[in-house]
Amino acid sequence: MSEKELKLKTLKDWKEEKWDDFCKPGDLVDEDIYWHFLNILPPRSMRSGYLQAGEPNDSRLNPKTGRYASTYMTFVKVKEGAWRYCGNCFAGETIESGSPIPVVRLQGGE
Repeated sequence: MSEKELKLKTLKDWKEEKWDDFCKPGDLVDEDIYWHFLNILPPRSMRSGYLQAGEPNDSRLNPKTGRYASTYMTFVKVKEGAWRYCGNCFAGETIESGSPIPVVRLQGGE
């Protein structure tokens, strides 16, 4: 699907649902969503056309380093008024990757 075919997701459209249910990596979002995530905390990374929200969203195994590292909600500008949500990326990156930390349950535990 081309960028012209993607529906621009807006802050007004985002109601009560979790962010990860509303927006998936590759989705286009409006400028209001960009400003929302820019203003909730100081950004982790920010430069022209690039934003990583300030608080880690998750920790994943980074295949490049073999270590667990924090991931951050990441946005890149695609055109005036539109940003692409890249997902939860390692610091300075724009591609969501890595493996989540495995959940370990004790026997007999709930």
